[in-house]
Amino acid sequence: RREHRVSVAMESSISDGTNMFNGIVSNVSRNGFKLTDIPKKFNTSTSCVTVISGKGKNFKFHVMPRWQKEDIFYKEIGLKIISPSLKWISFLKDLEYSVI
Repeated sequence: RREHRVSVAMESSISDGTNMFNGIVSNVSRNGFKLTDIPKKFNTSTSCVTVISGKGKNFKFHVMPRWQKEDIFYKEIGLKIISPSLKWISFLKDLEYSVI
C-alpha cells in the first residue's frame, strides 16, 4: 500500500443502487477506506454512493469496491473514493495530527 491509513471507528451508510446498508469504517486514507459489518447481499460489482459520519461531520462519496472478504453473514469491503474532496483531505490531516 502506498497510502497512509488512519484507524478510525466511524459510521457509514452505503447504497448499491438497490439497497441501503449501515456499516463501520475501520480505516481511512486520502483515496479510500475499509468498510466492515456490511450484509453479504450488498452488491460489490458496481460503483456505490456512501455517506461517512464522524467527529460531527458528514462526507458523501461516489466509491468503487476494490476488494472484499466475507464471513457467514457479513462483508468487509475496500472502497476507492472517486474524486476525494478537499474537505475530506483536510479532515484526514486533522485526524492524523489528533492520533499522534
